[in-house]
Amino acid sequence: TKLVLADAQCRDSLALAFDFRFQLRLAVLAAQSLIFKPGFQYSTLALQCNDLCFQMILCRLEPAPLIEKHRGVLTELLDLVLPDESIDAAYTGVGGFCRRYGLLDKPSRVRFRVLDPKVRLLPGSADQDITLTQAAFAALDLPLSKVFITENEINFLAFPGVADAMVIFGAGYGFDNLSAAAWLRQKRIYYWGDIDTHGFAILHQLRGYFPQTISFLMDQQTLLAHRPLWGVEALPERGTLARLTAGERALFDLLLQNHWGDRVRLEQERIRFNFLQDFLRGF
Repeated sequence: TKLVLADAQCRDSLALAFDFRFQLRLAVLAAQSLIFKPGFQYSTLALQCNDLCFQMILCRLEPAPLIEKHRGVLTELLDLVLPDESIDAAYTGVGGFCRRYGLLDKPSRVRFRVLDPKVRLLPGSADQDITLTQAAFAALDLPLSKVFITENEINFLAFPGVADAMVIFGAGYGFDNLSAAAWLRQKRIYYWGDIDTHGFAILHQLRGYFPQTISFLMDQQTLLAHRPLWGVEALPERGTLARLTAGERALFDLLLQNHWGDRVRLEQERIRFNFLQDFLRGF
């Protein structure tokens, strides 16, 4: 590896440059330089490694916000300049950016509440509202048989106590943070999302990880009972959702066909609390 330093302030980086992950970080900064605005002060570092040569433009300001904002542009450039062996093609999209190029990423986190007062993970009488990293959550195996997942934070916080159960704050698309928790595959999982096309798309995605998932309060009866609280879905999901049950698929199709009006949706937080209480009486 040959390093050509064009700025004395870069000399302290010499030892780090032999680390392959650091080389990839330099590649990120090189791509980042293409979207910098004029007026920044730069240090220039040319890195030649085997047949791969980058012209690095290192900004003295914190680069992380720009990297977060422009991952799509960076992906296109890095795919062009990095050798195939430096790219993990299994990871795609904005969410897979760091792992695609071997970069460290901030850990995914899982937020959950233990609903059974007999199961205490924290001492004392504190509410069992806990947030763990993906790895720490995967290492658990809680003595609970039922797992509820809800997409709304208020519903998550107001979810009533249930014996032998926990509730997870889902927060929309993406369940990579749960996928490593093999112990969840042995639990009964119940999903509560919005009654709209995206709610069913998220349910479809979740079943890709946990096929045993059962939806609740996502049915036609619940929808029609809350007609005054309906909203309008901005951009309906029109994909093929093969993991829905027959009943879920029928409701999804009716929503797509505007059967009750233009792009009808019912957000889960608008559902009356007694509907949730009635459903949980069976537990």
